[in-house]
Formats: sequence, structure tokens, C-alpha cells
Amino acid sequence: MMENQPQIEGRRIRVKDIVSRFESLGMSANEIADTYDLTLPDVYSALAFYHLNQKSLREKWDAEQAQVAKLKKEIPSKINRAEFHGGR
Repeated sequence: MMENQPQIEGRRIRVKDIVSRFESLGMSANEIADTYDLTLPDVYSALAFYHLNQKSLREKWDAEQAQVAKLKKEIPSKINRAEFHGGR
């Protein structure tokens, strides 16, 4: 598992990435397979794993998003700071 994240065996493609493309972007299993050079069984296995573990995965992903949001508030972007300080 990459970063303690479930992934496609032998690849650095997370189940989260597959689920995101499928649910949020509306990509078909075939489109995902083509995009990542995967087999259809790889894609369907990732989706099946997600559905079997949906609650725990969603809790983990939500906690990660909350942490990212917190860090964004605490640590301003260098780009925004440069614009704020006249390019310095």
C-alpha cells in the first residue's frame, strides 16, 4: 500500500484515484483502464474493494481532506504571500 493507501497490486495507482474517476468524474471502467493502462479486472477489483470497505475508506479520506484544509489555513501559499507582499 502506498502511503498506507490501498492500491492496484504492482502499480502506484490508489483505489482512491479509481473511485474518484468513477464517481466524481463519471469515467467508465473502460476509460479508467485506458487512462491508467490497467485491465478491466484491475478497475473492477479496486471498485469492489472500495464498496466492501466504503465506510472505513470514506472516514479515512474525509480525515485526510480535513487535515489538508487545516494545513492550508495554517500555512499560506507562497504564491499568495508573494502577491500580498508585492512579489517578495
